[in-house]
Amino acid sequence: IATKLFTEISKENNHQDKNLIFSPTSLQFALAMLANGADNDDAYAEITTALGEKNMPLDNLNKMYEKRMANLLFVDPQKVKIGVTNAAFLQNGVLFGKNFMQNLDEYFKAAANNVDFNEDSTYTKMNDWADRSTNGMIKDLGIDKNPSLILVLANALSFQSEWDEKFNPAETAPGKFVTSKGEEKQVDKMNKVFTGGYAEGENYQLVTIPFYEGFKMNIILPSEGTTPDQVLEE
Repeated sequence: IATKLFTEISKENNHQDKNLIFSPTSLQFALAMLANGADNDDAYAEITTALGEKNMPLDNLNKMYEKRMANLLFVDPQKVKIGVTNAAFLQNGVLFGKNFMQNLDEYFKAAANNVDFNEDSTYTKMNDWADRSTNGMIKDLGIDKNPSLILVLANALSFQSEWDEKFNPAETAPGKFVTSKGEEKQVDKMNKVFTGGYAEGENYQLVTIPFYEGFKMNIILPSEGTTPDQVLEE
């Protein structure tokens, strides 16, 4: 799901040939919260299909995401720092189901904020939440003023860790980097010889580099003459 959605996002006009950061985990938390408010079977089926299992029982879904949140929060903070938080911004005067609000609090620890989407201060409040929740990395949720809004569900996720096997800074050296447009640039490249996960396909090579606590980074390198979009399609 993550790869498929990333492929679709990368095709959008305002994302082409640009650096793109996308968190499938954040989106999954938001959709799981949204599933608790689905008011018909078709809506629930569509949301749960996007989360990987059509019509997964709501209780199972909530407990799964409660466990995911706990697993993210209870890593060794001396080795890995993970921040994860949820929030709900709800239009004043709109009646939301009691179970919906209880589930957001119990399973997702989502802070509920009653707001007025007609007021500029609401959008400032949401941006302030993003700023605080991401240690200043995301200062603006990018939500334009829209008086017809009744609900905004948000997730903030941050990750910081050192490599399990560190790179030696003395071995960092300039090297050629080719952009998605085919432009060649000189950049500083880290260098290391190590034994780890490796795979290759017709159009790419892939290497897995471990962090502490079992977290991993997969780096995919397109073959010469192959664009990142072509690799994502594969």
